[in-house]
Amino acid sequence: MIAAIDSGNTHIKLGIFDKAKLMKSYNSVDTGTVIKIIQEEQAGRVVISDVGNRLQHLEIGLSGKIPVLRIHSDLKFPFNIAYKTPRTLGTDRIAAVAGAWDKLGPADILVVDTGTCITYDFIDRSGNYLGGGISPGIDMRLRALHAFTAGLPEIGLTLDYNLLGTDTHSSIINGTVGGVVEEVKGLIRNFQHNNSDLKIVLCGGNAVFFESKLKGTIFVVPGLVLYGLAVIAGYNEI
Repeated sequence: MIAAIDSGNTHIKLGIFDKAKLMKSYNSVDTGTVIKIIQEEQAGRVVISDVGNRLQHLEIGLSGKIPVLRIHSDLKFPFNIAYKTPRTLGTDRIAAVAGAWDKLGPADILVVDTGTCITYDFIDRSGNYLGGGISPGIDMRLRALHAFTAGLPEIGLTLDYNLLGTDTHSSIINGTVGGVVEEVKGLIRNFQHNNSDLKIVLCGGNAVFFESKLKGTIFVVPGLVLYGLAVIAGYNEI
C-alpha cells in the first residue's frame, strides 16, 4: 500500500493506494491525523508533495519505520522535464502532469489546476513537459481586492455570478469569478490553436465548477495530484 500526500498551499490531502488504484481518500487533514492514518492503514511506502511545507518532520513522526519519498525534479518520471528551471517547479505540478500523462498520454495535454493558485501545465505528445503558467486563484483575488483598496469589502468565496453586477458585492463577484472563467477559456483557446487535438484535464477544488463553464471534451480528475504521486512512486525505489 502507498500513502500519497498532497500538502498544498491551503489543505493537506491524503490518498491510500494499492499500486495506482485509489482505495481511500481524506481531505483537509492535519499532520497528526496523516501520521495516524498511515499507521492504521499499514502503508509500506509514503510519497509526498509538500508545497505547503507542513510535513518537514513527517519521518520523525513515523519513527523512521516507513520509507518516505519526497518529490523533486531529479527523480525518474514517465516524461521528460524540459522546464528551464526544473528545481523551482512545484512538486504538485509535476505530480498532476504525471497523473494526466498516465491516464491520457501519449497526447498533447493541458492540465488546469484550480486551487489556491490556478496553474496551467502543458506536456506534448512526445512526453516533453514544456511549462505553463501560474495565476492567482479566485479566493486570492477576492482577498487582494479588499487588502489593496481603501473601500472594497472582504467577500467570501462564492461561484455564483452574472454578467451585470447591481451592487458592490455582486460587482466584485462578477468581476472576479467571471474574470477567472474567461481567463481559463482564453488560455485553453490559445493552446488549442496550436494543438488541435489537445486534451484538457481539470483538477483541484473548483474543477467541477469550471467544467460546467467550458465547452468541448474536458476530463475532470479532482484527485489528480494524489494519483500522480502514486504513479511517480512506481518509477522510483526508496
